[in-house]
Amino acid sequence: MTAALFSVINSKFVYRVNAYSITFYEMIGACVSILIFLPLYKNSLATNHELNLIPTFIDWIYIALMAWACSVYAYTAAINLMKKLSVFFIQLALNLEPVYGIVLALIVFGQQEVMRINFYVGTLIILGAVIAYPFLKKKKEDHFNTPAQ
Repeated sequence: MTAALFSVINSKFVYRVNAYSITFYEMIGACVSILIFLPLYKNSLATNHELNLIPTFIDWIYIALMAWACSVYAYTAAINLMKKLSVFFIQLALNLEPVYGIVLALIVFGQQEVMRINFYVGTLIILGAVIAYPFLKKKKEDHFNTPAQ
């Protein structure tokens, strides 16, 4: 629910505010949230209180590269897409993330995980929704654009 609400709010801002500004403020908010959460997690929820949460210099390099490529750039591009595509369509496409994440893991790691039937049923539901959306949207538009007789 929060992801859908987040996308709807972004779709309202995208026409008034630059996508880079939206991304900047949202990433700052995420960073502050993590900075607040990590000490609480370490002191109360972590089972191993010897947890070392201080990254090395090379860790910071990797974090910066991953943050830019996988978060900032990708998120800014997604916000810019909201000017051209509906929020509903973008959310449908985002629902494919687990599917292509698993496919990418199979390509990278070369091991096939044994998935239960629930995975395949869920994948078919997601793919079916993504594929059916353009047809259903066209049918709806045709229905409302047909003159009444």
